[in-house]
Amino acid sequence: MTPGETLILGTYFFVLVILAVYGWHRYYLVYLYMKNKDKVPVPGAPLAELPPVTIQLPIYNEMYVADRLIDAVCQIDYPRELLEIQVLDDSTDETTSVAERVGCSPGGTRDWSMRAPIPIDAATSRHTATAAGA
Repeated sequence: MTPGETLILGTYFFVLVILAVYGWHRYYLVYLYMKNKDKVPVPGAPLAELPPVTIQLPIYNEMYVADRLIDAVCQIDYPRELLEIQVLDDSTDETTSVAERVGCSPGGTRDWSMRAPIPIDAATSRHTATAAGA
C-alpha cells in the first residue's frame, strides 16, 4: 500500500469514527429524553432577595422608537432601586435628545415631572464607538 492510499484510508476511518461518535451521541440524547419525559420540573425556592438587574438598550438612529422603547422598559414590574436601565446610543441624529428627555417614574406612569433620569452612553466619536457599547 502506498503512502497516499494509507493517508486516504486513515482519513476515511477518522471521519467514520467522528460520524459514529456523533450518531451515538444523538441516540444517547434520545434515550435521555425518553427516560425523563414524564418528570415534571419542580420550581425552585423563591429568592430571599431579588438581585440587581441591568437592562441595556442599544439604539442607533431610532428617534421615533426611543421614547416608546424606554417607556416599555419602564413598565417592567421590578423594584426600582434594583433596576438599572442603560441607553447605549451612538446615533448621529436627534435620537440622543429624545432619549435624554425620557425617564422612568416609579410605577411606569407618564408623569414627566416625576421621572428619574436614565444615563445615556453616547459615543463621542464614531471611530471609537462599538456596537451595543461592547
